[in-house]
Amino acid sequence: MRVTFVQPLQGTKFGFTKILRVEPLGMECVSSTLKLHDHETYYVDLRLDKPRVLENHLRDWKPHAVGIACGFSTDVYTALEGARQIKDVLPDTIIFTGGHHSSLVPGDLLFPGSPIDAVVVGEGEWPTLDLIDAMERGDEPSAVPGIMTLENLGNGFVSREIMAGMDDLPLPDRELSKRYRHLYHHGFRSPSACVETTRGCPFNCNFCSIWVFYQRRARRFSAERIVADLEHVRRLGERDVFFTDDIAFLQRESYEELADAIEAAGLTDMSFSCETRADLVMKYPETFKRWKEIGLHMVFLGIEKMDDDGLDSVRKRTKGGALTNLAAIEYLEDCEISPLASLIADPGWDDEDFDRLEETVKLHKLTNPGFTVLTPLPGTELWETVKDKITTDDYAYFDVMHLVLPSKLPPVGGGQEARADGASGENLRHAAGVQRRSGHAKRVRLPRLSGLYPEAGLGAGGVRAGRLGGPREVTPRRIGRRGGRDRDQGRGRLERQAPALLRPSTAEGSGGLGLSHRIVVHRNPTSKLEVSK
Repeated sequence: MRVTFVQPLQGTKFGFTKILRVEPLGMECVSSTLKLHDHETYYVDLRLDKPRVLENHLRDWKPHAVGIACGFSTDVYTALEGARQIKDVLPDTIIFTGGHHSSLVPGDLLFPGSPIDAVVVGEGEWPTLDLIDAMERGDEPSAVPGIMTLENLGNGFVSREIMAGMDDLPLPDRELSKRYRHLYHHGFRSPSACVETTRGCPFNCNFCSIWVFYQRRARRFSAERIVADLEHVRRLGERDVFFTDDIAFLQRESYEELADAIEAAGLTDMSFSCETRADLVMKYPETFKRWKEIGLHMVFLGIEKMDDDGLDSVRKRTKGGALTNLAAIEYLEDCEISPLASLIADPGWDDEDFDRLEETVKLHKLTNPGFTVLTPLPGTELWETVKDKITTDDYAYFDVMHLVLPSKLPPVGGGQEARADGASGENLRHAAGVQRRSGHAKRVRLPRLSGLYPEAGLGAGGVRAGRLGGPREVTPRRIGRRGGRDRDQGRGRLERQAPALLRPSTAEGSGGLGLSHRIVVHRNPTSKLEVSK
């Protein structure tokens, strides 16, 4: 069978996906499993290629199936539009999608009239292989465990157990993206590759959904397999590697073993970066010092908040609190490892809070601070807590760079700073995306797909009617109609579908078609968030 993978256009002009244009690791992992059964694969990245490139490929190669990535909520509209364009060229081809948002809310992609035929729920390697094998035999996709279709959306969907043996997976098929690899980057470092050493997270921050999806489990690959992957990356002529682990250095022994294996393989000419917690830096300081010697140059630290009360508000559970965050930054700098500290700006902050944020950055001389806006991503506990207060149902603004909750601060007239002396921290407000007008986020012109699929309630840029649920204020200038569907009717349809959709026991991780291992969850929209014990 011939299978084409497609990364659609980016659904927002902002957010991490502009800073980090990464290789399609999820699709590479799926491609490698398909090749185990002699299926052929091809990849088109519409972030880098024109739509006509995809159209010409479809006409020439005529794939039997096309997989479209939908890893971020902001990519729902472009995934649907990309699928429609594919159907225009090949009406009979099967289109499936996967990734984090697809697994989280499959109903956003599966509805009457949708150009998407199936959703791969959870980790995508083995379910996608079973799907393509079933298609080759002429079997129904809805009978494949882990594959959701309109036929089994409300009843009959069979989940898959979470994958246990990580080393059973073949190495990612990096040849899939070979013609684009020189254009993938992490910040200013290019080309840059992504390598997994673990999947999952045992912590339970309330703004994050990873721990729900993975049932607070973290699984790791062996040092031998990781080194084999790194050797493949180096054979491609690449030296910069970002470890995509949700929490790197979670287990000191495994990273000490990996360091030994990297040295033994002669891979110390490579450069590594990762994401981890400040308390792990301080718990294993000698391990980080050793990793500096073999190439660790940057660590992304989820500091999140500047004081203990703030950390408690997001249930960060950093051992030692805010002092640990500062100590970790100082220690990494002493080791000549660049710390990239991530801080979350809260819509409920006032001027005093922003002043303290600015003072914290200046006092501790944070050279690489990053700012995001607290965003209730679907499926998180935060979402369940504040979903009735959300001011927009336009996924384009769920990029952690725009306000989607009411702001405590008053509007800034004309977009100018409230005070001219610069002491108000307004520069940080702008850096964090907290620029206001009429009490809401200042609207930025984003790409829109006007009038998409009115039968599903998808208006111009808005999610389906009733997607968010509950009464709430709606942002000014929301464009387009609601598809002629009553909001309560739409919500009722979701609620009827919900119980069979996504429960914690069906979680399968992040190896689907998405680009990131960050926003994946299981959620029952009709009840409080379900958490496995």
